[in-house]
Amino acid sequence: AGRLAVAGVGGAPGRAASVSVVVALGVCLVGSTLTCLASLDAYERYRRTLEAPADFHLYAGQGGTLDRTLAADLAARPELADVTAFRTAEVADDGRSATVTDLDLTTVRSGTGLTARTGALGRLGPAQVVVDAEHAHRLGVEAGDQVTLTSAGRPVR
Repeated sequence: AGRLAVAGVGGAPGRAASVSVVVALGVCLVGSTLTCLASLDAYERYRRTLEAPADFHLYAGQGGTLDRTLAADLAARPELADVTAFRTAEVADDGRSATVTDLDLTTVRSGTGLTARTGALGRLGPAQVVVDAEHAHRLGVEAGDQVTLTSAGRPVR
């Protein structure tokens, strides 16, 4: 039986080489597919974090506000993994509108992969904002530029 196997491989070296190439190609395709899927998953998590920094949003009634202690009370509940307080406002500029979010980036769940294309997220302070790449391109701004938007009829810089 051993001689038959050796004779079979030795008798058809072209076929053995072809099989080896097909197997190697298959391994490369599977590896490339897994890498692409992981990259798409990471990008989708990044986009979701930018677009919706929360799974649940609590809003006050018309013109009202939420109690400032509500976030701490909810964070104490064992049913909730993460609680992040943030504020939103509608702003407009030259006929364009957007929702802005006042969010402390240090409270964002780790693993969301927020990165800066320009500038640095770690050096944010009062009166500084992060603008996503799409809006920055539309506004024509880059890291370090001053941005003026209008909220409730007042300019916000």
